[in-house]
Amino acid sequence: METIIVNSSLEQNLARVPAKWGVFAFRAGEQYLYYSKSGNLRTRLNGMYATRDSESSYSDLFLEATEIDYTVIAEPIHTLMEEKIFLQNNMPMYQHRLQTWRNFCYLGIDANTFPYITIQQHTNGDWTYVGPFRSTFFVTDVIDTYSRILKLPNCQGKDYPCDRLNENTCSGYCQNLMDGINPKQEFSLEKLQHLLKEAFLHPNNGVVELIKREKERYFDNLEFEKADLLIDEIDLLNKYRDWLNFFYTTKELSFSNDVMTVKNGLMTQCRYKGKTYLFSKADIEFRENEKLAIDKDGLDEARIIYDYYKK
Repeated sequence: METIIVNSSLEQNLARVPAKWGVFAFRAGEQYLYYSKSGNLRTRLNGMYATRDSESSYSDLFLEATEIDYTVIAEPIHTLMEEKIFLQNNMPMYQHRLQTWRNFCYLGIDANTFPYITIQQHTNGDWTYVGPFRSTFFVTDVIDTYSRILKLPNCQGKDYPCDRLNENTCSGYCQNLMDGINPKQEFSLEKLQHLLKEAFLHPNNGVVELIKREKERYFDNLEFEKADLLIDEIDLLNKYRDWLNFFYTTKELSFSNDVMTVKNGLMTQCRYKGKTYLFSKADIEFRENEKLAIDKDGLDEARIIYDYYKK
């Protein structure tokens, strides 16, 4: 374990923290204020420090803390165990205030509800939900990419139709909601529902392969700048595909080995450093439209376990 004193040299000392997996703790003397894990200790701690002026909870934490402890841990699954074991026996005063998952978001789709594709902070509605995702920007980029390729709705306001219809970048499915207009059958809401599911709910929908072929065509024509732009889109949609596979799997993932017991994607028992620990787990019922949704506070744990299981 390494300890950083919270003083005038804090910023320089945080810059030297390893960019590796581990756990960290804020303390005021012997009193723990906050405890967490991270896949990149340097980025996480420096990010908290950088946002202290705009986030009152972070500001209060840095003002009250006298030391920051951190420990580099090679295996992500062990960082999860360290965190769960510590928080089972301790509840630092800032633990609930600094809910890092509070800004996670869900993607929602519904061909019968304008604007058809939405980003929400909860799953209380009747949309078909996917998530949560850590970054709203990531979800926005995915929506933008699929909308461009498949001419799906990407409505920015409450009024319709918008300029995207005139620009021929959208097929104008919103016209189904307008009196006196009968869109062509290929632009029906049934067609839209099929496309939304194919794009956002099916990991192997073929869109990535379509972009790859387009990229190869640009390379063959020596249009390298256009090809490079498509590389970013391919990486983005492959990442979304990976998350979709995770959401399809995690709630059904249950196993037991010499290291841990997992039920429905979350850890219920672990054996660590010669001891056995049990963890309570609430049984949550999900609605039909939440098949690909899990609770925000369980995302990081479920993802670490999923990645461990895939190895």
